[in-house]
Amino acid sequence: MSKSISISQLTKAVAHKDWIVTFKALETYAKQGPATEALPVLKKALRSSEGAVVRQAADCVRKLGATAKSASEALIKVAERYDRYTGLVPCFSDSIVALATVHPEEPEIFVLVRRNFASDNFLYPKASIEALQLVGTKEAMKLIQQIVAFWLAYANKTERKWLEKALSHSKLPQSIHRKTPPDDLVYLAGRMRTQVGA
Repeated sequence: MSKSISISQLTKAVAHKDWIVTFKALETYAKQGPATEALPVLKKALRSSEGAVVRQAADCVRKLGATAKSASEALIKVAERYDRYTGLVPCFSDSIVALATVHPEEPEIFVLVRRNFASDNFLYPKASIEALQLVGTKEAMKLIQQIVAFWLAYANKTERKWLEKALSHSKLPQSIHRKTPPDDLVYLAGRMRTQVGA
């Protein structure tokens, strides 16, 4: 069983030059259950250049729920941070789900999802749908429907099964596979896939 870590110890670990020290401290802290008092140091960890550190910090923030609403801006910045070599947002999945957990009313969630759901990596549409399910509005449900309609054309058997389950949990009609996404979404998705070398 992992030993517990205090906020003071976490603060020192996040400031450490070795990112592995920071990562391990955040990993331990996430497992023990984060406290709202740690938000300032968690926000600092979200600014790290190391993806593993950022993902752990986002996980801690997510576990805090609505009490971490003040971290919304930091999470948005993470979800906008592109890797100049891949053209992708390496921490999108963790940050978008965390954002939708702490602040489901945040309008930027829709902007970020539309910008990233068509990545070749299935984790992107998967996280997009999970975030929209947390938002839970009619607009969110409609966007889930459109994303699934787009992705069923590319999904393998395992991915298709997950998409159909997501539709069921979102109380959307299973007949969606016979529909097509709106032209503007197809155009946007096509451009995104082209930009990442699909």
